[in-house]
Amino acid sequence: MNKLLSLGFGLLLLLLTTPAFCQQAQVIAPAVFSQKVNAIAKPQLIDVRTPGEYAGGHLAKSQLVTLGSSDFQQKLAALDKNQPVFVYCAVGGRSRNASQTLLSMGFKQVYDLQGGIHAWVGARLPVAK
Repeated sequence: MNKLLSLGFGLLLLLLTTPAFCQQAQVIAPAVFSQKVNAIAKPQLIDVRTPGEYAGGHLAKSQLVTLGSSDFQQKLAALDKNQPVFVYCAVGGRSRNASQTLLSMGFKQVYDLQGGIHAWVGARLPVAK
């Protein structure tokens, strides 16, 4: 019985330390996020807030992919997994969840805006309406 438990624990430990389980989005400050987004001609920039929040102001070049919407995963699946994806929300909670979803779908580079659009505005970076 102890050998079976040890084997099970060992397999679980091996599974949990594989790259798919260890990979995390890079949470980056607004200034760095801005630099990275602006360095790409057509960035995959995702706003996961509600349509009302998006209408109140959003990052230029972003597309709305509301977290929890019926087509959320379908819209994410249409993105290029080999290109960086930049994600933001209001303060960081929803973008963290969306980032984990992207990573679980096989995306390689996921950047999450630290503090969300509130931190972006606080850093006096531009917002589109």
